[in-house]
Amino acid sequence: SIGMEVIKSGRSTEFTTGVVLSDDFTIRVNYNNLGVLFFDNQIKTTKMSEGGDSGSCLVEKHTNKPVGLLFAGTEKE
Repeated sequence: SIGMEVIKSGRSTEFTTGVVLSDDFTIRVNYNNLGVLFFDNQIKTTKMSEGGDSGSCLVEKHTNKPVGLLFAGTEKE
């Protein structure tokens, strides 16, 4: 949910925390061989990753319950 504090441990940035900003976010990802794909109804957080962190599991900070899978970070928003 919006405002939820989340944590992850990634290859590049290791342990980071963030806050869910949206639970209905649409992101466009350009896959060179497939073109631009749209992913709807995604979770958007404050910045908490860099390239190489994709695949990290986001968990709710206070319960450690999984809430999402990190992929396709962006510098634009």
